[in-house]
Amino acid sequence: MRKFLSGLLVLMLALTIFSGIGATPAKAAGEELKFYDNNSTAARTAFFEKTFDEYYEATGVRFIYEGQPWANSATTVTTMFAGGNGPDVYTFLGNEEVAVKNGWLYAIDDWIEENGDKYVGLVTNWYWPNEKAAYGHCYGFPDATMGKGIYYRKDWVEEIGYEIPTGKDWNWAAFWDLAEKLTDKSKNRYGFAFRGGSGSGDWCNNYLGAYTASYAYDPETLLWPSEGMKAGLKDYTDSWLNGIAPEDSLNWGWSEQIDGFCSGLVGLFYNDSDCFPFMMERMEEGTWGVLPMPYDNDGIGIQGGLNATYAYAISASSKNIEGCLGLMEFLCEPDRCAEYAIMMGSIPVRLDAMENEYFSENGPLGAFVEALNNPDVCLGGQLVGMNKTEWAGYTYDLGAEMQMYLLGEMTFDELFEGLEEWNQTAITNYLKENPDKVRDIYRMSDFLEAE
Repeated sequence: MRKFLSGLLVLMLALTIFSGIGATPAKAAGEELKFYDNNSTAARTAFFEKTFDEYYEATGVRFIYEGQPWANSATTVTTMFAGGNGPDVYTFLGNEEVAVKNGWLYAIDDWIEENGDKYVGLVTNWYWPNEKAAYGHCYGFPDATMGKGIYYRKDWVEEIGYEIPTGKDWNWAAFWDLAEKLTDKSKNRYGFAFRGGSGSGDWCNNYLGAYTASYAYDPETLLWPSEGMKAGLKDYTDSWLNGIAPEDSLNWGWSEQIDGFCSGLVGLFYNDSDCFPFMMERMEEGTWGVLPMPYDNDGIGIQGGLNATYAYAISASSKNIEGCLGLMEFLCEPDRCAEYAIMMGSIPVRLDAMENEYFSENGPLGAFVEALNNPDVCLGGQLVGMNKTEWAGYTYDLGAEMQMYLLGEMTFDELFEGLEEWNQTAITNYLKENPDKVRDIYRMSDFLEAE
């Protein structure tokens, strides 16, 4: 019998309820601590302000919420730290390397020694080891994790009587077959939510990683998997060229993909679990569902989006480290952790998170949880700390190049050769300088432990 000590299925088993935050953190009279959010939204603002009020009532430590939308937040918080006015706690995606280099963050290695067993294996065996390999210490308290999946128009599939393959038969060949079958231009229906506009380069790279079960390199040859990537890029761009995606999706970003799916224009939408609140709000129950990520055409599965959605970090210069550590515990109390995860469309990473119907087998996030516990699914090999632009020596904008190809301004071979050069140059140079940073692809079974 295998025990899911580290897999996220623990969330649905018998769970212990967190009983409190422990000793009341120290606080100087009249002291206010600053919390900075790198992606401030109305929902996140309301959640954190309510939580900080509750924390103040429980401990006497007052946190003041500040933040701004994602676009410029990393630059803003870097400027704050450089000017000696950094926040006590902040969500730090986007500037970790700069913050660590300048000594702005409080290392939490000792805290992890005492508290790390409260987190799932994706944190203890993946997130923290990667962070330590890159920076020598750990700094981040992961808030939650996201899985990736395929949102699909369940009603369309039923209408055409299509039987979706399961297991390893659900691969990218089957995915594109379904996308083609769902396309019916007489009804203004298209099979696939293509993304050719804002953020399309990163989004396409992520899809290609899933297509070949590797984000960065083949762990045996240490080469970028050119053959599989080329096939994936061809299938992806052909979806637009062959009319499986709407013509104007050439300029779509993330929000247009969401709109296209929710409005009934497209039938398949590949993205993170954080999209589900939009479907819950805008679509009728029973018209949509979530499929697991397809296996690649060699029968290997991959799951992306497994790092923290955001991670909290504490300033090394904070005058109340204990108060900041107490807030981390407070944010992760079971009910509050589940509330936050549901709001974000994420999966909790604390083992003591309260069981919730949203994470059950038939819940809207159930498919993502199931995928995270599939031992046949891999985590993509990653080169920790690699800056592709720096190592390649130039910037390669896949989104812009892809648009040029689709509009007939370059050949497919020219498009792919540029992408291949960028990636392989980055990998080769990085491994030459950092031979100890090679990481194999992990299978999800690496997070399971036999009794």
